[in-house]
Amino acid sequence: MPTNEPTDPEKNGEAEARPLAALASPAAERELVYRYLSDLTVAQSIARGVLRFYELTKYLKMEDSLGRRDDAECAVSFPEEEYRTQPEKLPVASFKGIQFHCISTGVDQEYVSQYFVLCTSTPGANRAIGDGRYRVELHRDQFDLLSQLLNPSTKPYLDQDGRKLFSHGPVEYYDIDHHPAPIPKDRWKEVFLKHRTFAHQREYRAALFLSKQTFDRTREGGAEIRRAVHHPETRERMPFDLVFSVRAGLDHDGWRYVEIDTSAFREHLGLDPAVIVDLDQSGDDAALVEAKHG
Repeated sequence: MPTNEPTDPEKNGEAEARPLAALASPAAERELVYRYLSDLTVAQSIARGVLRFYELTKYLKMEDSLGRRDDAECAVSFPEEEYRTQPEKLPVASFKGIQFHCISTGVDQEYVSQYFVLCTSTPGANRAIGDGRYRVELHRDQFDLLSQLLNPSTKPYLDQDGRKLFSHGPVEYYDIDHHPAPIPKDRWKEVFLKHRTFAHQREYRAALFLSKQTFDRTREGGAEIRRAVHHPETRERMPFDLVFSVRAGLDHDGWRYVEIDTSAFREHLGLDPAVIVDLDQSGDDAALVEAKHG
């Protein structure tokens, strides 16, 4: 996790001003993504700026009949009905000069468990899956802010394979007619690949890549990210720092999660909590729910 050392104001004033300018832009100009939840308390927490990322293995192991489970997370896998009927359309791979058609790729669950994701949907997605009664409307630019803070411009990748501590973007849906592009030096993109079977979800993800050791350290003592903040126009130092707290733990079902709490910084900027809509009331009668301060 990043340290809590303040950023040098002289060297990083311009970089720190950009995310502040984005957050301060008119709401009408900012793109929304939606998070659907069954628990109002959790919805209110997210609306205040507490972002919870769940281990990706949750979506490999969950047993339900609602279409959320994906056995091919971080992999490319063509279903049998595709490759049996159209084998000539499978992508061609090679090893030591020998070419072959590729039905699936994969990584083990221990590797996948290093990803923690916050799953949202873009506008136009179908109604929430299952019991997602409450819809939280989040602005995508807050993910840009986290990206600039957690992936320093001097060293944006964790390793030579192109993994990132934090990444975000729309999920790319593939099928046998539309193959995903190779990503040998951009491994961070692997968490954004899903078969077109799930395309109706119109998913937009934010993802953290943390080793087990980093998760355990964060769970034991937490972490704090602190950066100097400058006015986007005058470049003058603001009277407060940008401070995020990071926590890790297990929920009541035993799933691991990481939380990034941006609520204190949002309060400094005077930003309103995100909008929560109660979907039990539809259309013009949909109820707006207040994100109460805890």
